[in-house]
Amino acid sequence: AAAEKGWQTKGIEADRSEIEFGRNHGLNIIESDIQLLNTEDLQNTKVLSLLNLLEHMRNPVATLVNLVNALPSEAYVVIEVPRHPSLSSFVNLAFPNLAYRHIYPPDHLHVFTEKSIGLLLEAASLEPLALWEFGQDFQHFVSNAAINAGLKESEFLKAVIDVSVAAQQAIDDLNFSDVLFIISRKE
Repeated sequence: AAAEKGWQTKGIEADRSEIEFGRNHGLNIIESDIQLLNTEDLQNTKVLSLLNLLEHMRNPVATLVNLVNALPSEAYVVIEVPRHPSLSSFVNLAFPNLAYRHIYPPDHLHVFTEKSIGLLLEAASLEPLALWEFGQDFQHFVSNAAINAGLKESEFLKAVIDVSVAAQQAIDDLNFSDVLFIISRKE
């Protein structure tokens, strides 16, 4: 979509099947683990998108600082990470034996609070410009509850899922969404 708007784009990916898929669709992809990336590839980057990445890093601070240091001044960094407290966090506690989208141990090593993301941005010399919280917690909560109870698809379950948009809006309004989305700028 960005390329269609005239932007020069490139991706960074370590998974060969994902690289092949992207390249088969005309995308410019650098084959590298983000932590081993030659940061010279970021020198002219105006927008760096780190969606669903930092929660997987052993040291998200060092990873972000390294990437941001390679960017030019005034570059934008867009970050999306899982959030706590959230309904998803509570679902993980309520159903510890089920894999849940918010925390996939050992894949997700971190879940962020507003305070921890603020400290992360500060460490990387990023100025936060906007922050949104949103999620799909309710639908996943119902799905996990149904699986845990052994419920099959039913009219009842369908009716509960049908109200998920309104329920999720209430969760979002009460500040229990499971995703933080941040737009920041290098200082």
